[in-house]
Amino acid sequence: MSDYKVKLRFFILIADLPSVPVVDLTFVVAVGSVTDANANYRKIKDIIKKVIDHYGKERIGYSLIVSGETPLIKVRFSEIFPTDDSLKAFVDSLPIPTRVGFLDKALEKAKELFKIESRSVAEKILVVISDKKSESDPVKTQKSAEKLDDNNIVIIAVALDDEDNTSELKNITSQVRNFIKANRTFSTKDLADLIMDRVEQGRLAVKNYLVYQSSYN
Repeated sequence: MSDYKVKLRFFILIADLPSVPVVDLTFVVAVGSVTDANANYRKIKDIIKKVIDHYGKERIGYSLIVSGETPLIKVRFSEIFPTDDSLKAFVDSLPIPTRVGFLDKALEKAKELFKIESRSVAEKILVVISDKKSESDPVKTQKSAEKLDDNNIVIIAVALDDEDNTSELKNITSQVRNFIKANRTFSTKDLADLIMDRVEQGRLAVKNYLVYQSSYN
């Protein structure tokens, strides 16, 4: 094969790859539905795996916090997984939490994780997926969310299933479009696609804000 054909093939392959920004992406997962907690937890893990499939881990940093009696960091930005499949297998292995827990504490844990481990060059996005209203005081949850917003961390909130968690999750996002209400008819693929769309939009919002802030100063 000539050098020209090799180069042409290389450029075609590159063109086919998704445009992957530099992003540190945290998932906060909370499940506690009386009827569908197990199914919802499987669905959430499948959504996370689809996001990993789409973006890979070369430029995206992933972390995962599972809410419960206390929020637990299950994946850190600093952890090294040799392949995408090994990261997905680890996500798949995580046991279901025993309760939905306190959303304000999970948001505080996410803020701490971003502060300690997030890359300075990365745009920071937090995806909260929950199938039930948390045990938190709404005022505390709102304050925790505002601290994230003050640190240019975009929050995307996904209310899964038909539980009464809509107002809680709506209130933690600074933009209406970053709230997603997903009932039982939503497929895993459609929901993952919606989240990835919001991630892209959130990334652009952070970038535009930082450019504006730099110009203003």
